[in-house]
Amino acid sequence: DSIVSKTTASRTIDIKIQHVVKSDIQCDKICSTIQKMMPNKICKKRARFLLFNKYVRWVIEGRKCTTIRYRRGSIDCPSDISLPMLATDDFGQQYIKKVGKAVIQRIEVKKFSQLTRVDANNDGFSSLKELKKVLQKIYGKIEEKEYVTIYFFHLVDQPEGKIS
Repeated sequence: DSIVSKTTASRTIDIKIQHVVKSDIQCDKICSTIQKMMPNKICKKRARFLLFNKYVRWVIEGRKCTTIRYRRGSIDCPSDISLPMLATDDFGQQYIKKVGKAVIQRIEVKKFSQLTRVDANNDGFSSLKELKKVLQKIYGKIEEKEYVTIYFFHLVDQPEGKIS
């Protein structure tokens, strides 16, 4: 709770890349900080989190507290400290439903090969193998040396109603 309050109040987050941690990064400095930490990579800003309904249920149930994102040849970074979270059946626009806002607490950037069982569990999966299989189903082939971004978040502003 203290991390959540601090993050929301100060609008800062911690960024961890490999074993280097930068603390209390201001919202408007997230992408530039990542760019400085990884000068050979391009950062692409994310404006929302789109999740399959199944994974949204995991978030609401408390089973999932991260979302892992991948962008081929670049590093995924947030455009703001809180982003809309949307549910979908198939990523088609007609099936998108607002779930709330994901308030980002921390970001970790690591190679796909460095994902762990703990990362899988935080993302709601029972095994690392299952997590990697799902990520590759969503994004296509991910090379072991490519980078993923792990967003640690909590959900706020949930609308009333059920996610199917």
